Amino acid sequence: MKRNLSDLLRDNEVKAVKPDEEQAKDCIAVAERDLKASLANLKMGEFDWAFAVAYNAMIQATRALMLAEGYAPVGEAHHKAVVDYAWMKLGASAEGEAEFFEHARKKRHHVVYDKAGTVTRREAEEALTHATKLVAAIKNKLKR
Repeated sequence: MKRNLSDLLRDNEVKAVKPDEEQAKDCIAVAERDLKASLANLKMGEFDWAFAVAYNAMIQATRALMLAEGYAPVGEAHHKAVVDYAWMKLGASAEGEAEFFEHARKKRHHVVYDKAGTVTRREAEEALTHATKLVAAIKNKLKR
């Protein structure tokens, strides 16, 4: 179920903060760094890390959007709140990326904490492709 901003605020998964353009820029810089790191890991055959770092690029880019708009994720479900915010703000223009973001959120925990070697080359490539598109969509939204 897709949630709206009122849901996220009511459930204390997002809080209103003073919009922070500098912190948003820093998050975009981290996202861009992570895209490069994901590609490097992909080239080395480190598919788990390529996937995890591509996911982190998506988290950081969406956090940038949140911070620029005056919101921040809070609590233990902060990754879920960030994914929901991406769905809410990017809409149909980036639906494929938002959908993959949710899939990646669920898989990332297993990849990072539970078992090595669970990501295929194809999955890592797909993660990097979606992350690149999501970061670009958010950068464009921030320019407006």
